[in-house]
Amino acid sequence: MPFSKIGLFSKLKMITAPNFSKFRNNFSGGYCNGFVVHANTFDNVSGNFPIGFTIWDLSKNEQINNVSCDIIENNLKIIGKKTFYAPSKNAKFINDWIYQYNYSENLIGYLNCKCNDFQHKKAIYIATSQSSMINGSPFLAISKNNLIQGCIYFSVRQCVEATWLNDRDQFLYPNDGWKTDVEFQNDCLIFTIFHNQNRIKSAQGTNHWIPFKPSEVNSDNDFDSSFMADFIRNRNFSPEAAAVLDAGKALMTYYHSEHDPELNVNASLYEIREYYRGRTDKGRLMSKSDDEEFQKLDDDLKSALKVLAEKIVPKVYQYGFLKK
Repeated sequence: MPFSKIGLFSKLKMITAPNFSKFRNNFSGGYCNGFVVHANTFDNVSGNFPIGFTIWDLSKNEQINNVSCDIIENNLKIIGKKTFYAPSKNAKFINDWIYQYNYSENLIGYLNCKCNDFQHKKAIYIATSQSSMINGSPFLAISKNNLIQGCIYFSVRQCVEATWLNDRDQFLYPNDGWKTDVEFQNDCLIFTIFHNQNRIKSAQGTNHWIPFKPSEVNSDNDFDSSFMADFIRNRNFSPEAAAVLDAGKALMTYYHSEHDPELNVNASLYEIREYYRGRTDKGRLMSKSDDEEFQKLDDDLKSALKVLAEKIVPKVYQYGFLKK
């Protein structure tokens, strides 16, 4: 129907997702106008993603490059515009970038790398063992040789807040600007060490992610690994990253001050939080601790981490990991 106009009601994956490249190669209608609304505008839809109402003119033989839509909130007010970008034919994504840095020797952890979009943000995490990865999901085996690249990947995927509007946005293959930006690299390193999606557990293997020497956190015993403490030594950190380090040190010092004969000297930050919070009957980690001092220290760490995230965000766009 080459002279028709189509009013289309759909998710935005047809525009942004790599898996819809065949559709975009065969659909050659010119975009006229459109708007997006939150999925929960509709009854019995609970997802946190945009639904688009778009108009296309089939008499225009145009390739889909990007689509700019009005944003309509539930009060029916237009609050701005959102551009959805279609990947080019030869586009590369963030997972294409990170896989070139995979290693297989002297590993210190595994980074789950599910998909390239915001929709799978919760599936981006670090664990001690390969068995902790999501079945069938690609992952990065982390070693000293690719730790910085892994931390950049992790930070880029986690520092930008996921919203209903960017849920389908794709993370892209970056330009080379990050290679010479040492401060950005170090910011990402510290952000990754202390983020709650870093789920390293000493119970599953050696914890190589403790960034302090035993004496720095008043531990009575040596740690099984000094890798991370040695790795960050002599690095210059931004004030924001240094604030996260200080907050993390205060929290770990408090933990090692416990007079508990069963204290796990090699505990990761994830295990320390588990120690103070406990778990629900269903096995979920409690969101708060009854220990007021620990909770204050943990809140301080989260606040410092949020400031560091805000510092990293502009570089995500500058280096092309995301389009604005």
